[in-house]
Amino acid sequence: MVVRGRLSSTARGGRNCIAVAVFSVLVTASLMSAGFSYYLAQQQGSVGQQRERLKAAMDRNALLQDELLKLNSSVAGVMSGLDTVSHTVDNAKIHLQRAESGKDAVKSLRQENELLKAQAARIASPPVAVPAAVAGGSGCSGQERWLTIGIPTVPRRHGERYLEQTLSAIAQQLPLRHEDPNYHRVMIVVLNNQPGKHAVFDAAKAQYETGPYAAYFRFVEQAVAQSDSFRNQEGNPNVPSSKV
Repeated sequence: MVVRGRLSSTARGGRNCIAVAVFSVLVTASLMSAGFSYYLAQQQGSVGQQRERLKAAMDRNALLQDELLKLNSSVAGVMSGLDTVSHTVDNAKIHLQRAESGKDAVKSLRQENELLKAQAARIASPPVAVPAAVAGGSGCSGQERWLTIGIPTVPRRHGERYLEQTLSAIAQQLPLRHEDPNYHRVMIVVLNNQPGKHAVFDAAKAQYETGPYAAYFRFVEQAVAQSDSFRNQEGNPNVPSSKV
């Protein structure tokens, strides 16, 4: 039975439960709000640190870019300097080569000048008088023979042209001017020991008997028999062998 002005125990218990539930909800909401605020604060702090780090990295990158630009400018200057040095070195080499060529040319001119002086002195000097009796029997174009060179020769196994080289070297030193003191006073006698078998001898004979040096050369062919029956030791560098 309900008494006026009072609530029953059941009603009071229900109201207390509702109050506790509301209080729990409020406390939970407050805790969640505080946690979310703390989380937001933490996130904002982390974002700020990241922003600071990013700004510091960008500043460092800007400094590095400036340093790279300066280094690039320095490298460009060095390369330009190296190009200048290389160009200078090339010019120096060219001047040195020209100087060397000039030295060679001067040396050659001096040698030619000395040769011309010597020839002028020979032309200006009086000719050497040759006794008529001697000149008549000399067989050297009216002048006394001063030197005779004998060259015995045989054909080489593989056709080597040693004779041709030897005669060319001698001919280059023979005078062709009448005023030279040794003009037609040298005779080179070339003896072929195997007639008809020496092609290099035949070529030299055809060349020098009809050329400007014809008066200096005589070509003779005569088979020479081996008269020494003793055979020397073969292969001894100090004793000629029987072939020689």
